[in-house]
Amino acid sequence: MEVDVPKSQDLGKIMAGIQAQYDEMAENNREELDKYWCRQTEESTTVFTMQSTEIGAAERMLRELRCTVQSLDIDLDSMRYLKATLENSLREVDADGGAQQDPAAPGVRADPNPGREAPGPRARGPVEHQGRAGG
Repeated sequence: MEVDVPKSQDLGKIMAGIQAQYDEMAENNREELDKYWCRQTEESTTVFTMQSTEIGAAERMLRELRCTVQSLDIDLDSMRYLKATLENSLREVDADGGAQQDPAAPGVRADPNPGREAPGPRARGPVEHQGRAGG
């Protein structure tokens, strides 16, 4: 009995062909993966650099704003002190009921001691000096 066997293909050649395809695909995948990771690394580095720059700018702005707030707090305290001083001066003037108004100049008080020399300039406190010096 004879069996008709078709020509057998060389299994070694088939296996070698499959191995070559596999190796080529594996190499292509490695190259694509390397490119992908390089792109990801570059993008991450770029984002990190930009965000670091932005953080630095924000920190500088925050320091400047803190200085501005501190300066404004000092100015506010100076203004409060000046207001209190002016209110006290106004109370003293209002409490000085003995002062007469000059009929020729309404709204201007006459000097209660006309024979006495006018007092010299009053010494200013440190806050008044600061306010006049542009602070």
